Amino acid sequence: MRIVSGPNTLLLEITEVVPPTLPTPGDACLTAEVSTGAFSGRGSSWVEAPALDAFLSSLRSLDHTRKGEAQIESMSPGELRLRIYSVDSLGHFALSGRIAERNSAVEFHFELDPSYLSQIAGTLERSRCALPPNTSLERTRER
Repeated sequence: MRIVSGPNTLLLEITEVVPPTLPTPGDACLTAEVSTGAFSGRGSSWVEAPALDAFLSSLRSLDHTRKGEAQIESMSPGELRLRIYSVDSLGHFALSGRIAERNSAVEFHFELDPSYLSQIAGTLERSRCALPPNTSLERTRER
């Protein structure tokens, strides 16, 4: 899912999903790439299935009520954080976050067109369901 706001861009996608035969089914690897002005960054991090479910539910609620926020953070603190929130009672939204990889990090903040809310939720949900579970994770468990 590509989100564009003026010179700012965030690409967010689910790249792996833990299969149902493992202890943490539905956990997902999120990959995010941001470009904001002269700065950019890319990283991948795992998020727990319940955290992803809560994020998607909050996005749907935001789309309906135009109030509140939706946020998600990676299992490894500080690697990936994304927050989408209402900034006023007029229906304006903002997106902020952090992407870190090894010793580098990019923090960002920009306006978000509210039409993206349902698109983000729908795209992430569809990609989560469409991706085949990563069976290489099962082979790692068997060793």
